Amino acid sequence: MLVSDAITRVRSLLAENQAGFFQDNEIIAWLNEANMDFHNKKGIETVWTTTIDDNTSEVSIDPTMVKLNRLYYTPDGSDSVEYIPPSEYQVFADRIIFNNDLDAGTLTWLGEKLPSVVSSSADTIEVPTEFENAIIDYAVFRAMEKDQNPNAQMYFAEYQAIKNRFERKRVDKNAGGRVHIYKRW
Repeated sequence: MLVSDAITRVRSLLAENQAGFFQDNEIIAWLNEANMDFHNKKGIETVWTTTIDDNTSEVSIDPTMVKLNRLYYTPDGSDSVEYIPPSEYQVFADRIIFNNDLDAGTLTWLGEKLPSVVSSSADTIEVPTEFENAIIDYAVFRAMEKDQNPNAQMYFAEYQAIKNRFERKRVDKNAGGRVHIYKRW
């Protein structure tokens, strides 16, 4: 969802079509606050892939990654994909460190990352489409709270309900071990 679209939706719910009492930079700050809080327990599901050389003992990872769910290795010249269990590696200082060196091939890992902070109306808010209303509801809540509108809590309750549904969203129980990378954001 584009920030410009989110601002338009927030303003529509506030019955303020142009910047007046609520400035765009305030709304953008509330959208960021909402997105960080929304992804507090469950980050944005992402897949990373990298090629590795012979005798690879570690690889760098995206510093925004907060959880590594599954790690796979495909040796060069092979179609077989091997699951690497968490007991075979450690995650430390934005690196995956392997207990045993790997030969040349491809590593693919599935995990979760922090959402990007948005700063302009052309930026995109990273949130699954079916949960976009939560981010809008939170921004409306914060605006109404600023305006001391008693209906603010109604939007916060809706935000919480959508967030809870997102956090309970089904996770593949056969995914293997999960490695949590403890970072505060």
